[in-house]
Amino acid sequence: MELPTRSVLMTPEVLDEIVTLYVGSKRKKYIVHKRILCDQSEFFDAGFNGGFKEATEGKMYLPEDDPIAVADLIEYLYRGSLPRCREDGGSEKVRNLYYLAEKIGLLSLMDKLMDLLAVPRIQQTGHLVGYGSNAIKEIYDHTHEGSKLRLFVTAVNVFRLRDRGNEKDWMSDRAKLLHSNPEFFHDVFKLVGKHGKKVWVEKSEGKAFVTAFEQCYFHVHGPDKECYANLETGKEILE
Repeated sequence: MELPTRSVLMTPEVLDEIVTLYVGSKRKKYIVHKRILCDQSEFFDAGFNGGFKEATEGKMYLPEDDPIAVADLIEYLYRGSLPRCREDGGSEKVRNLYYLAEKIGLLSLMDKLMDLLAVPRIQQTGHLVGYGSNAIKEIYDHTHEGSKLRLFVTAVNVFRLRDRGNEKDWMSDRAKLLHSNPEFFHDVFKLVGKHGKKVWVEKSEGKAFVTAFEQCYFHVHGPDKECYANLETGKEILE
């Protein structure tokens, strides 16, 4: 269903019908063209074109979602633009949009956001930017088992462990997750068992991380699906 988004061609068919989203506990209101949502997300397509009251009323309530993330989603669907990580590596807006994209099944958006979280973080700061226990807990609380975002944050911490495992404060911070998110440690041991040899190499943690995983390792598209990056490169060549 979904297509790589750059900007939407505003045809009469696209402009024909609008729907309303009420987001968050304060019901922030967003008015969006129905086709913009439904053509790229099975979640919205099922809601607005299925046998639910959303289809007849043209309204959907999303009380548990972040209004800013929904605003960023709308910006992406209309213009193809994405939020960015901060210069210090902070990634809250990118993560929040990833949670939403995972919920509504917008796979190409998930992969684009993952690429914003990965290599650019190293390029911007000169080292592998880690995640503390609060950020890890947030990620695990907002994603499902097998999430590529969980895999990514686990991999980051495993590579950071190499150089910071002897630091008491660093280890104590991660130990907070033993009770709240024990599945994180399961994922850590699983990744060490699979990629441990790639961690303890004579490279900086950032360079070791980049070379350890193939380009699409943290993407959600399957091996039989083309990566969005290849599709967009092909479109640029044709244009």
